[in-house]
Amino acid sequence: MLLNSKVTKHIWRVFLIVDIQKGAVAFSSLKLNSFLDMIYGKTKS
Repeated sequence: MLLNSKVTKHIWRVFLIVDIQKGAVAFSSLKLNSFLDMIYGKTKS
């Protein structure tokens, strides 16, 4: 039972880390896209 709860905690921690990393990547790519839009928008006009 103790081992099982440790494994479960570890799995949850891994899932949490992966989710955070995915969120960070999505957020940074979103920021990058808006940054590029700003630059290209200025050069176009």
